[in-house]
Amino acid sequence: MAFLAVVAPGLTAQEARAASHVSVSVHLSVASGVVLTGDRVVVSGRVSKGAAKAPVRLQRYEAHRWSTVHLGRPARSGTYRFTFSSKVEGSWRLRVLSGTGRGAVGSRSFVLNVLSCTPGTQPRGGTAAWFTRPGLHGLDPIASKLSRLFCAAAPGASIDISMYFVRAVGTQPDVDPILTSLERVVRYRKVKVRIILEGRLYRPGMTFRKGLARLRRIATVVLCDDGCHNDRAPSDPAGSGIMHHKFITVSDMSWARGKDPAVVESSANWSQSQLANNWQSAVLLYDDARLYREFDVQFETLASCAAGCGRWSGRLTQLAISRRTYGLTDVANIWRDSAPAEREAAPGSGRGVLFSPWFGSDPLAVALNGYTCTAAHHSVLVDHMFITSARRSVLDALVGLKQRGCEVRIILNQYGDDPLSEGVREVSDAGLTVSCVPRVHDKAVLVDAVRTSDGAVDNVLWMGSQSLGGKALRYNDEALLRVSTADATGASRLANGELFARFLGDWKALDRRARTC
Repeated sequence: MAFLAVVAPGLTAQEARAASHVSVSVHLSVASGVVLTGDRVVVSGRVSKGAAKAPVRLQRYEAHRWSTVHLGRPARSGTYRFTFSSKVEGSWRLRVLSGTGRGAVGSRSFVLNVLSCTPGTQPRGGTAAWFTRPGLHGLDPIASKLSRLFCAAAPGASIDISMYFVRAVGTQPDVDPILTSLERVVRYRKVKVRIILEGRLYRPGMTFRKGLARLRRIATVVLCDDGCHNDRAPSDPAGSGIMHHKFITVSDMSWARGKDPAVVESSANWSQSQLANNWQSAVLLYDDARLYREFDVQFETLASCAAGCGRWSGRLTQLAISRRTYGLTDVANIWRDSAPAEREAAPGSGRGVLFSPWFGSDPLAVALNGYTCTAAHHSVLVDHMFITSARRSVLDALVGLKQRGCEVRIILNQYGDDPLSEGVREVSDAGLTVSCVPRVHDKAVLVDAVRTSDGAVDNVLWMGSQSLGGKALRYNDEALLRVSTADATGASRLANGELFARFLGDWKALDRRARTC
């Protein structure tokens, strides 16, 4: 980790003789002497020329005695430097000692406080997939990984969080570590955080509202009522939307020199019930500047539209962003991209993202219609919270895949007497195989098939916040991430294949619990 400089305490009167022999300065993150686990700490100073040949020791006081933790020798000029990582949480009392025996002189002791914030490690191949499963013991995997991701943010980085809701009050053992990590990097690494939430959940009297105070101590909080792109009233018979995103961007990680951004797309909101009791998924994509830019622009769009999408035009000018590519058009009080298209990630990555509200042909249906199956590649697997008749074109595309020799299997959430249970009948009436599992909140489609356009074998995954409902496509603020092996090259192709395999394993785990709907 990088650090900021602060001078350590001076010398005591008893150690006045040391003043001409040894001085010390300590490079910490803040003047109070607090660092986070994983931070780099530098203790440096100077000894007198007469003492330049003597060893210099950095010592720690514990168990009623001083013990040497680092030993070194000063340069000819008398300067010395100790560099170490603050790996252990706790309060350390330290001093620097020059020389040995009775002739040794030292600095006044100083305290270094180390708070826990364990940084995550750089993902292999630049990608990672995390999954929750109901009933797992201990900290939820997505919560654990997000907590560590934030602790690995570089000093001064920006973290933007777009989330349907965050429950920041009450007993939330899976949410608290996430928020604690954010609190600590904000305070001790000067990280800047912004959070966009669905405003109708935070109105006076709503339980979520009680958590706003904590969130506002961490971040600049923006509320979008009934969706950011939506100017319709909730009672509008034409339908309105919600801000349903679940994505995170980090402008700069600490894993490499220079800017190395990260993006997380997920199906999970932040609450105990969401993280501990539901089937959820998340994907981390690291060091793809182009993909980061697309999510970053989307966040800026949402933040501007919270006060009215008419303001986006002026914000485009401020950000020096292309109006042709990122402009918005008002269609019956729902603002949409003026040039709707998949936002592509880095060339050769095989990845892209679609943002809702979307108008025109259903992009998932269009994509599915572009595949056929062979004896070796014939698998189409879906696990979604629900599907409705408003996505009839997706159902028709799945039926078409079955007719072209694909094995199409669908897992939906187990509903009781609920209108969303009608989706099970829709799927069954279409002649497709459907089963149910309680507490499915995931939103994933996996295809192992052959593209009709070029005959390429593809393992392709679509995942994100977008359910298979009509509002999710037409009115809500949503994201649908695509990860393909056929469109990828080199290391990205291998990484995308690994992501597909991870989601396939999670689908099979769901399937083992499947039952008749």
